[in-house]
Amino acid sequence: MTTDGLGLFLGNMFDTCIVDPKRASMVRQLCEHRSPFQGIASYPWLDEALANHSARVLRKMGEDEWVKAGGILDTNGQPYCKRSSLIAQYVVSKLAEGSGGLLWRDNQGISWAVRLAKDHRGDGKQYHAFCVNWGGNPLLLDQEARRKIEADANDQLPKLDDADRSLSSQGLQTVTRNLRLFDRGEQLLWLIHATVLSQRSSVITLPDIQCGEVIWGGDRQKWPQNWRREIIHILRSLMHIRTERLVIGKNGWNPRFGAESVAVAHIEDMKRTESGNDRCLDSCPMFLSGVSHNHFVVQIGLGFLGVLEKFLVTKDERGERTYDFSSSKVREVRKAGTDIVTASLPSKILGGAKWAEISKNERRILDALTLELTRDPKSQRNDKAHVYEGNKVVGRKPGVLVECPLLVPSDRYVVFGGNGKRSGCGYQVVGRKGTGWLYKCGDYIVSKDAAQLRREIRAFMNDLCELSSKFGLIPAAIDKNSNRWIGIEDLKRLAHNQSGVARLKAFQLRVFAPEDWSERIRAYFAAKGGFNEVPTIETSPGSMADCEQHECLSDRVRRLGIKQGQLAREIGVSRSQLTNLLNGARRWSPAVLARCKAYLQKVELGSPELET
Repeated sequence: MTTDGLGLFLGNMFDTCIVDPKRASMVRQLCEHRSPFQGIASYPWLDEALANHSARVLRKMGEDEWVKAGGILDTNGQPYCKRSSLIAQYVVSKLAEGSGGLLWRDNQGISWAVRLAKDHRGDGKQYHAFCVNWGGNPLLLDQEARRKIEADANDQLPKLDDADRSLSSQGLQTVTRNLRLFDRGEQLLWLIHATVLSQRSSVITLPDIQCGEVIWGGDRQKWPQNWRREIIHILRSLMHIRTERLVIGKNGWNPRFGAESVAVAHIEDMKRTESGNDRCLDSCPMFLSGVSHNHFVVQIGLGFLGVLEKFLVTKDERGERTYDFSSSKVREVRKAGTDIVTASLPSKILGGAKWAEISKNERRILDALTLELTRDPKSQRNDKAHVYEGNKVVGRKPGVLVECPLLVPSDRYVVFGGNGKRSGCGYQVVGRKGTGWLYKCGDYIVSKDAAQLRREIRAFMNDLCELSSKFGLIPAAIDKNSNRWIGIEDLKRLAHNQSGVARLKAFQLRVFAPEDWSERIRAYFAAKGGFNEVPTIETSPGSMADCEQHECLSDRVRRLGIKQGQLAREIGVSRSQLTNLLNGARRWSPAVLARCKAYLQKVELGSPELET
């Protein structure tokens, strides 16, 4: 390791993690652009838009139909509408499609800027709402005005005059202009997610160096001089954002940007608040790493984990929550019908870095492939992947093996080909219902226009080809009417004209990878990021090994006759900490776990002398 580089990646990096798919989609759309509030200067005020459209409906359809659509008169006798009305549904949908957002004053007198992003997996009426508030308006200080606002009917929004609209709009523009999100914000959100799963707590410790290496790579000379300030700016930006999933058409405009919309509740820079007494505890991923660092303490809100809040175990008087992400608990929650999916952590945390040189579309494809890894419940692998011995793989029908000439007979492969009734068979590029690979990869439009669809298919094939070259993937498609196989280059050629696309629709596509696919991903990021290695953590939240690891180590310690006091000194922890680690009350940090395993291996080989 050089003096300027970090050498070994020092953070938590499981191969995969569990996640609420709706929260994952929300994170992706929040950080899709440099600012989720682009064009906020043109956002209309909701109360004004509702009043204008209500008046139009009244003029065109008459009073009876207007009332049926939810029309009412405001306190000044002017046309307005109920929040749950058809009029409100129509207005909010049009604003989402047009300006992409709106400005809104709630009944507490607080002004909000709301960005509405359509959930591509929804039915067209489901949106991710991202919002920030501005509390600087005079009404919050005027008690009489507040009483009037709170006394307004629930079906009406507070009316604003032009001066108040202008003041609030300027305040919201100032707030949103100072936000720092985009790719780095997405990286830190996923790093926080991984750390919450690892530390099993709603209050986590993030080493500043770990945040830096995720964003700027392993070479410290390439980091900006004010790198800590940049990280703090991003974390504080995340604190300002509230998120909610809205279904327009169910309740009209009735958002609840309350406690459950808060993702990142609080951050604390321990270097400043502890006045030089920032101590590294064993919960820190860089505990006893030998690299000087400081810490950020991050508290997640009730809106961060989504359905993973079902893994809650305890909540103390300060509001700190602890979780149980053991595999038995994951099975229990999944059996109850909760939608939980698997995500590739190296892709999520490192893929967005500029140094990684992976496009957004390539990352979305990799995410989709990870979700579609064909699994075998009896597999002893951590990822539970089904492994093919050689080139005999599932063909057109599940359970029927055929030879694939694109694979080497002497190699071993896993396949990203889906599970369920047609396990391993893959999917069509478009699909009969439009839910093939284009849809699954998220950023491609399944258009009814033939020319646009060809462009989308070509873009998908080019991105898949680029991704495959980086990670050693082997896309392979089989004709559903025969056993003919074609590779990525033939698929790209078919996507260039209308007749080729028609032929391409007859193929079922799946992607093969060498059985060490996760190690290849790590090797890629290590090379690009300037790390000697991005080491794997042998267990991930929800795996069987996660439950059994502490039992295995405890058995080895007892079998070898090692006293806990001696082992604690050898690996650099206190005896009480070691006891908690061995009985599963605490989670092993990567550095301490590596030292423990190395010492136990030496004992088994007979090199160190044990205390008598």
